[in-house]
Amino acid sequence: MSVQGEEGNVYLTDDIILREMLKELKSSSVAVKRVHRNLEKHFGKVGDTISIEKPFKTKTAEGRTLSIQPMADQKISFKIDRQRNFGLQFTQRDRTLSIRNFSNRYLKSGVRQLGVDIEQSVLECAVRKTYNVSGVPGVAVDSDTFTDAAGYMTDVAVPEDGLRTGIVNTRDGKAIDKEMKRVYNPEMVKGAVRKGYLAPISDIEFYRSAVMPVHRVGDYGGSPQVDGAGQKGATLVTKGWTASKAELLRVGDSFTITGVYEIHPETRLSTGRLQTFVVTEIASSSAAGASSIKISPAINDGTVSTTNAAGETVSLGAYQNVSNAPANNAPITVIGTANLYYRQNVLFHRDAFTLCMVEKELPESAPVKGRITDEETGLSLSMTAQYDITEDMQVYRVDAVWGVDSLMPELSHRVYSAAL
Repeated sequence: MSVQGEEGNVYLTDDIILREMLKELKSSSVAVKRVHRNLEKHFGKVGDTISIEKPFKTKTAEGRTLSIQPMADQKISFKIDRQRNFGLQFTQRDRTLSIRNFSNRYLKSGVRQLGVDIEQSVLECAVRKTYNVSGVPGVAVDSDTFTDAAGYMTDVAVPEDGLRTGIVNTRDGKAIDKEMKRVYNPEMVKGAVRKGYLAPISDIEFYRSAVMPVHRVGDYGGSPQVDGAGQKGATLVTKGWTASKAELLRVGDSFTITGVYEIHPETRLSTGRLQTFVVTEIASSSAAGASSIKISPAINDGTVSTTNAAGETVSLGAYQNVSNAPANNAPITVIGTANLYYRQNVLFHRDAFTLCMVEKELPESAPVKGRITDEETGLSLSMTAQYDITEDMQVYRVDAVWGVDSLMPELSHRVYSAAL
């Protein structure tokens, strides 16, 4: 039941305030609305971890004789490890304000900051975990750059099912905006841009985001090479770097290995482009210039095998991702100039990245508490409060709890742009 406040305004209950905060959070999101959302039912609280099984892959066999392939689960851990909050303090009299005035005064700043934190976590994940890259570091992008990137995605079997999205930084977005105004009706573009939307390019809907991270390349130097032939897996042993560099390569750095080519994941034929690898942990170099680098994707030349739960040796040939393992002394080429910052853009299929928000556990002792979740986007907020009898104030705490990861990085593509 609503209660009339001053000047006929509805008295603002906790439910009304929660709904207004969720509305504001939802309106500030771009990437959050376009990534995979279906894990909430598996989690309960911050700190929870589950194992996600990736889709099973198989290879066809030639001839009439059936070749049964034992299954080997490809599992990824997903963790709820992020929590952000902000505080509110207002009087009972403030509850008689209109919801617009109340929101402008108390809610918008904190909720928008939560929205930025969530959005930024998704885009940081995209930049740091996407290994397929294009663009020329130091050269600003244009619509042709993104058309080429969309073609690269098709070359490696990223589905063309209407679920691809492109998100660009504001500087590059402005350049694309100018291009699109020469192509589309100016009034249509003007209205769309207000919502962060730019235009369709190669059947991909493009948006711009003010929180797209930049990337700083590592402090590398030397003439790096692979140290040892036939290496496979998620660690690459290398040599020839400048000695004793603490941040030789930074998380998100990309590089290629001479002679190691990208393949189409279904035909397993080379696309003619060198496979790009992304660094997943900060790599340092020894006094001798050696470095063991954690990489994605883990190198699989089609000869990798594992042991399943039944103790059977199972070929992982169906998961092959490169033309061949690197040769000893194969040169390594890092993308970008050491220590420079570059603008970034990402194109991705919805299933490349997963965001999971959970409802925070509410304390039993809190006299005021509530939670709300948006069914469409999965965005969730919780609110708890205490009364300050000395100051006659309500003190509120608003929390968001979530996790984000790339469960299928092969479905994303990163585009380098101009240096800062």
